[in-house]
Amino acid sequence: MQTMAGRREKARQGGWNGAKAPYGYDLVDGKLVINPEAAEHIRIIFDKYVHSNYGLSGVARWMNNQGYKKVITTYHSLDVFTEPFMEQVISNHAYCGKIAYGKRKTVLREGSEDEYHIIETDDYPVYEGQHEAIVSEDLWRAAQEKRKSRGGRRERIEKDHEYIYSALLKCPVCGKSLYGVPMRGRKKKDGTMYPTYYSYMCQSNVHVNGIKCGFGQISCGKIDKAMRGILSSIVNSDNFSDAMGELVNERIDTEEIERDLDSATKAQRQALGLQRKLESELDGLDVTDKHYDRRYESLNRRLDDAFDAAEDAERRIADCEARLESVKNQRMTRESIYESLKLFDKLYDEMSDFDKKAFVRSFIKSIELYPDKKGKNGNVIKRVNFTFPISYNGESVYSISPRYSTTDENVVLLIKEEEK
Repeated sequence: MQTMAGRREKARQGGWNGAKAPYGYDLVDGKLVINPEAAEHIRIIFDKYVHSNYGLSGVARWMNNQGYKKVITTYHSLDVFTEPFMEQVISNHAYCGKIAYGKRKTVLREGSEDEYHIIETDDYPVYEGQHEAIVSEDLWRAAQEKRKSRGGRRERIEKDHEYIYSALLKCPVCGKSLYGVPMRGRKKKDGTMYPTYYSYMCQSNVHVNGIKCGFGQISCGKIDKAMRGILSSIVNSDNFSDAMGELVNERIDTEEIERDLDSATKAQRQALGLQRKLESELDGLDVTDKHYDRRYESLNRRLDDAFDAAEDAERRIADCEARLESVKNQRMTRESIYESLKLFDKLYDEMSDFDKKAFVRSFIKSIELYPDKKGKNGNVIKRVNFTFPISYNGESVYSISPRYSTTDENVVLLIKEEEK
């Protein structure tokens, strides 16, 4: 088919065939141009996937928990990150500057006479693209190797220490996440070693008002102790248990997601039907027609749009199904978290650091710090933001501002953060 030959030749020359750009790029005059904000998300996704123990769903949760929002475009109307989206990103050759041709094709669904669907093939050519890569080819290949490996786990350097609040902490200077880092102890005069110092550090190269972020690092022990006091104060607040029970029983509405799923399913059927119709019309073009070239180009553009619309609808369906599954599991997740919070004072100190890390990530979205590492009245933590409402003194709150008592540093006073 001539249209297929034309698409193949364009790919061979490194040109982009699609009617829409992959997330991270804009399509300008038929060419892929980097979108700075969306491209930064792509770099973070690849880096987090390759250099952590997270899988695709873990990276998606991490991105959402850190407050990242997808750039909304005509083709990307969902601002949250999902596992299907992560899989789409990690497997896309475009991000390392390549063009893959024929990776997907439309075939008749087995057992059906008129129902088609899109499948991925294993045997397809890959060409050098004309566009700028967002990630290095080495990083992209490392991501593919992790997908193939069992679980994609890599050996931890610090086997005996877990950074409980790594990535949840936000730098008060540049806004980027703080990550755990060890500082190896130096050798003493007697030949023994000083203990390793563990801290949370801002590793950003972001410049704020022309000045490089210089927040540096803060002791893990200082943060861990402060958060232990804050969480204990929350669970010991008035009416905590009763209010938590009410929050667990709140109904979670799925009607909007179901409407989106229905809309995406209809869009997929329409796009696949149009695709088959256009392919038939292209096959039937008369090469002797004086308007052949114009008809060919017009039908080919519409076919590109149909291909992309079908793929977009399929991704939207996957996103909706993932969101529905998440909502179904959300109540059980909340209930287990709330039950753990009720028993916090008894359970927390018995948990391993690894369990503590998993526990706090299940309900804490982010932790903001004061620029001065000494904080106010000795408190370094400015605000704790939650992923869903937490009960404090009978009220449902999404964030809390902690303050130490000036008379007893072991007593933490909490105030509900005023709505902005």
